[in-house]
Amino acid sequence: MGECGYSAYKIQRLREIVGGLQSNGVDCSKFLTILTQRVSSEQDYYDIFMEGRFALLLVKNGFIDVCLEFCGTGPDIKCSFDSTTLYFEVRRKRPFHNEWNEKGVENASPYPPQNIVSIVDEKLGQLPSNEVNIIAFWSDTIGFEEREVRAAWETIINNPEKYRNLSCMLYTSAGYDMSTLQQCYVYPINSAWKPLSQRLLDKLNSLGELELSVRQKHRDELNAALKKLSEKN
Repeated sequence: MGECGYSAYKIQRLREIVGGLQSNGVDCSKFLTILTQRVSSEQDYYDIFMEGRFALLLVKNGFIDVCLEFCGTGPDIKCSFDSTTLYFEVRRKRPFHNEWNEKGVENASPYPPQNIVSIVDEKLGQLPSNEVNIIAFWSDTIGFEEREVRAAWETIINNPEKYRNLSCMLYTSAGYDMSTLQQCYVYPINSAWKPLSQRLLDKLNSLGELELSVRQKHRDELNAALKKLSEKN
């Protein structure tokens, strides 16, 4: 990685993710093989890297039997919760490079809802039949927001017959909302063959890379700093 120009920080982040997965019994051999194959293409590399990061998020939040890159084609991650097997297809939003045009800043979304629907359509054939299937969209850019996944979901739930093999869509942001402390937002498809239970829905909505107590501490510290600044002014 160093020879390909990756920073020491990024190398350390990979070590942390792989270490966290391996210490919880997750086989990372195939994951690391694919990373090695893609190391010379930064965007392809990060597509796979995010699968590992998402797998660790699941491990940290109590999901068990996590399998990463367990099959040649199909979902990226398999795991269990409450004796239910779940399948995740993780899709990372790549940075939008064409941010400027001849008129100035490009305000239109680089990832409109119809693009998200097209991705879901593409992935439907890779999902196992009659299982709890989840397509998780990971955003590391301000050019892709939760509202876009919500808009795509509204289109999908209006066509229940086509999407019966999809249990929900999940949006995961790079950070978390200071007002709600959420990092993940779940859009269930109640007409699915295998809809989410209420416990699973609540669990997915509470997912976070940081524990809730840590997120609450960060919010309290920010609010205290803002209050102090306000009083000073």
